[in-house]
Amino acid sequence: MELELDPEHVAWSRRLWESLNEGGEWTIPRSGAKFRKQGDQLLHVGGVSTEALFDAIQVKHHFAAFGVEVIRGPQETTVVSDDSPLPIDSTQREAGWNE
Repeated sequence: MELELDPEHVAWSRRLWESLNEGGEWTIPRSGAKFRKQGDQLLHVGGVSTEALFDAIQVKHHFAAFGVEVIRGPQETTVVSDDSPLPIDSTQREAGWNE
């Protein structure tokens, strides 16, 4: 997917990266896409909606612009009903995320 990057968004992303402590988490409020800083990578660890996956792809491209790799991390589970968890990773696979 080819995205046109806004330099202001890349700069904002860099400032966010620099402000996160090791293990620090960031969630995009509108979509629920959740990320965790681990070493020199940003792990996408949650978010099942179409918006969350779209946001994760946007984040991946903006952070890559300054050398931070965004990868799929260990996924949290969203509970669909009291006894039926829905794994997030199958949704991400369909959206084109690599294993």
